[in-house]
Amino acid sequence: MITGLPPYQTPVEIGVRCICLRYYVVFTGAGRIVGDAIGRAKERARNMNAIFVDARSTPFMTCPCGQSLDFLPDEALTIN
Repeated sequence: MITGLPPYQTPVEIGVRCICLRYYVVFTGAGRIVGDAIGRAKERARNMNAIFVDARSTPFMTCPCGQSLDFLPDEALTIN
């Protein structure tokens, strides 16, 4: 029997592909063990030949192709 959905947690890392097909591994900073999680995200980006981005210090950027990329989670843009 399902009694309800578990509480939503923001993912620790997300993958973003630009229109020019560059792939970014974006670390969101969510999660309990940040030090270990950021190391895994950097390692995953290195293994995938992706560009690592820490969204805590770089919430948005411009890809070398000129496309604007926004890494902020949707809930950061809401007004209470």
